[in-house]
Amino acid sequence: MTQARVLRAAAVTPVLGVAAAACTNEPTPSSTSALPTPVSTTPPPTAVPPTTLAPSPSDSPSSATPPPTVLTEADSGLTVTLAVGATVPLRLDSRLQWETPTVDGPGVTLVPVAYKSDPGYREWEIRAERPGEVVVRTTGPGPSGPRELRITVRVIG
Repeated sequence: MTQARVLRAAAVTPVLGVAAAACTNEPTPSSTSALPTPVSTTPPPTAVPPTTLAPSPSDSPSSATPPPTVLTEADSGLTVTLAVGATVPLRLDSRLQWETPTVDGPGVTLVPVAYKSDPGYREWEIRAERPGEVVVRTTGPGPSGPRELRITVRVIG
């Protein structure tokens, strides 16, 4: 008899489980909702700004190195590029006996600057007046005789 009770209990258990599930308020899971919702591991696309290529130095006339703010005897041998209408001062140590500078062609004018008191240098304003290339020259004392100051001025457009 005990064996019959065990069999009867085994047969009743699945029926009770189905009945208990039918008595709940929760919906019966369907085959599609039983699957987990997929989760994306890749980030959403973002807007990428368009790439603008910077012009190469040869493409842009404004990419030239700006001229020094002041030219001195230390700048001898330098080539300076100035736009038409630009100016740059040339200052030479007044303790040395520099000759008055000269320009070897048209396009640049040297204008002497006068001071009420000695600032320790003589000064000229180099004015770029028209396109071209000229050389500003002067001579002064050097350790072993006269030395030449030579600055090339290129005037552009």
